[in-house]
Amino acid sequence: MPTWLPHSPYALTAAFVLGTLAVYRLTRLWIYDDFPPVRAIRLGWINAVGPASDWAMLATCPWCCSPWIALADLAWALGSGLHWTWWAFNAWMAAAGLAAMIYLRDTPPDPPNAD
Repeated sequence: MPTWLPHSPYALTAAFVLGTLAVYRLTRLWIYDDFPPVRAIRLGWINAVGPASDWAMLATCPWCCSPWIALADLAWALGSGLHWTWWAFNAWMAAAGLAAMIYLRDTPPDPPNAD
């Protein structure tokens, strides 16, 4: 019997929402963000496969990359039976993504002068 079956429909729905938000954040981190370790890995991938290679799109295209991130996250969720480490990591990524989105939407276009 699969390890995810004993979970309630509410837990599975929460896992789907949390996983989706986490995949959004991880995709954003991989494709766009300049966090030094991730940027170094991304540029290393592009240099390894060649910037003109179709494989380089996995580091530059969110539509190409996100299905693979989602697949890895889903494999972890199902393989671990939604272990607490999956919940903790996905909650961290989802909260980070949501906090950044809220901040961007809440920031006025022209911050007031500190004068």
